[in-house]
Amino acid sequence: TVYYEDKPTWRMPLGGDGLYSLANRNDERILYAQEQRLYSTRRSPDRGQNWSRITHEKDATGKLVPKALPDGTPLPDAYFDRAFIAIDPSVADGLVARGDGRSLYRTTDGGASWTAEAWDEKVNGHVSRVVVHPDTLRRVVATETGRVFTRAAKGTGAYELAFSHPHGATARDVAFSPADADTLYVLFDSGAGYAHERVWRIEIQDEAAASSKATNVTWNLPVDLPARAIAGDPRDPLVAYVGTDKGVLRHDSFAGSFPWHVYGKGLPRTTVTGLRIAPDGSLVAITKGRGAWRVLTGP
Repeated sequence: TVYYEDKPTWRMPLGGDGLYSLANRNDERILYAQEQRLYSTRRSPDRGQNWSRITHEKDATGKLVPKALPDGTPLPDAYFDRAFIAIDPSVADGLVARGDGRSLYRTTDGGASWTAEAWDEKVNGHVSRVVVHPDTLRRVVATETGRVFTRAAKGTGAYELAFSHPHGATARDVAFSPADADTLYVLFDSGAGYAHERVWRIEIQDEAAASSKATNVTWNLPVDLPARAIAGDPRDPLVAYVGTDKGVLRHDSFAGSFPWHVYGKGLPRTTVTGLRIAPDGSLVAITKGRGAWRVLTGP
């Protein structure tokens, strides 16, 4: 985990083989970090100066043990791609975490306690990604079987199927369009025979009626180019960005038969593992071994 404070220097507040680093939307001092497993998840209340493990506590003998759920069972572990954490913006200090594959766990108090998410049996298959819209609080759950579900704000409704990938490919990344809360982009694995169906735009038209429109926007994205991350454009819901093993590509739906093109100057042709839209509308690319890069997306 490295930290940048709008200065031309980075500092490393936490070592280890990082997997996720998140900042609290409600309080920028609070950071969360995860290495290669759920049990490594930590929280910092002071911009990375101090960290504490939030999945474990000491028992009566002083031994570090997983925290217990309300029913007394321990919070389960998960490893590598089957471990992730996501910000829950509906509460001041909340996270959603994936534990044992099919289950999600939630904390509303910075990891002091955890509960199992009320789950819907129709969301079948191992969960691969969860995102929560920062303003509408709509939740999206994507699975390793290519199914994408949505749930209304604050979890008051049931999960509804928004899309099912025609080949059951694993969803690798999900991002809301910052320009339209009803539009999201999903990046799927590429497999033999369906690399041309990796990137989909989903427009949620009537969540109560499970009505949505899905459009395959893979088009001319090279079939032999691994894609690892996706982000929507802050101004246009029909524009998206994909992080690949050779930098960032931009998709413009009005660009004819070849909408994908290399985007931005100066970024090394390196593996991009994460994409985020910053508050000022710039696109931030997180690379493998080459640091983080930022480019303004506006005209």
